[in-house]
Amino acid sequence: MISKLIFTVLLFLIAPSFVNSEGSVVIIGGALQTNNDQVYNKIIDLAGGKHNIRLAIFPTASGTPTKTSLLYQQDFIGYGVAQDNIHIIPLAIKDDPTTKELDESQWIKNGNDQKVATTVAKCNAAFFVGGDQERYIRAFFDNGEETAVLKSIRKLYSNGGVLAGTSAGAAIMSDPMIYGGDNLTAMIAGTVTTGKGCGFFTLGIVDQHFMQRGRYGRLLVAAIQHNKIGFGIDENTALVTSTGKISVVGQNGVLIMDTRHAKIDPHSGGTKVQHVILHYLQAGDEVEWSSQKLKPNTAKQKITTPYYQQSVSSTDIFSTDCLRKLITQGVVDNSQKQATGVSFLIDEQGKGTKWVLRGNRKTFGYWGKVDGVSHYSAWNVILDVFPIKIRLTEY
Repeated sequence: MISKLIFTVLLFLIAPSFVNSEGSVVIIGGALQTNNDQVYNKIIDLAGGKHNIRLAIFPTASGTPTKTSLLYQQDFIGYGVAQDNIHIIPLAIKDDPTTKELDESQWIKNGNDQKVATTVAKCNAAFFVGGDQERYIRAFFDNGEETAVLKSIRKLYSNGGVLAGTSAGAAIMSDPMIYGGDNLTAMIAGTVTTGKGCGFFTLGIVDQHFMQRGRYGRLLVAAIQHNKIGFGIDENTALVTSTGKISVVGQNGVLIMDTRHAKIDPHSGGTKVQHVILHYLQAGDEVEWSSQKLKPNTAKQKITTPYYQQSVSSTDIFSTDCLRKLITQGVVDNSQKQATGVSFLIDEQGKGTKWVLRGNRKTFGYWGKVDGVSHYSAWNVILDVFPIKIRLTEY
């Protein structure tokens, strides 16, 4: 009994907690399609359904704030939300060239407008559009202090509301947030550009457009840099946190990178790290976060006999979808249980990075077809990363 209690306490201490988790967070990896009913309906359902949702749309990051917010407004109307229940919040940085009668760049003054803040506070859901995430920070903070509008957003959330964001609107969910950076440059330098975020999502640091733009390197470096768990969210896909659970909805998947107990070599002249723990989830997968217990989509079965028999490798680890293939087809569904990928600069120095993925007795996976499409879940895949140098010779 005592040992069980100690184990429970240790799990509580190890797993990052949901702080101020009265509400729900829906983090979308960008490129959200109008016909993605799973994501739109998830936002609506978490806010009490199409008749009860009161939605604030923030066009703040967009270069075309009015045009973009109206498009999202039409999307939500298409899913049954009344137009009167949707409020476009006049808070932006850039003037929209498609609206001659408005200068939306003047909306930056509304960050501390009490009427705007009150409108937000009366809503039970907020949606942050994509664009440039730094614009949100400029609009939500005034000389380092939170604006009235940001305080209203936090009140909305603490009252049980829903915060949803796509692309740049996803980036702001964590604090710190990733401002930008190239994968290979980040790996070689051992650093990536990060800065102040809003911190609505407390479990780790977020990156978006993840597998599609191969952003594995910069998220890994950011996670190491800040001793955080990294969450990489694919396009047209959402990571949802609610009632102590995380789940995935949408077209693709979410990669979790846990570097907290990895062995890091700060003197390697690049990024050298061993025993990073990777998890990969797709639509319908759910994790009870405090216990770290995976509940896969019921359409999937546990992999007991691997389908693939030959080792998998890549000479372009940061290419689209490469890491997913190495994790799934190279480790959890492969008898070899190890896969390798590299990336390097074609110059005189030839600096690069080598990623070795492997399984151990705690590694397992699931596979099945969801709506006719092959889907995986992968849990406890081990990643070791080494700096390398490549010499190219002609013959």
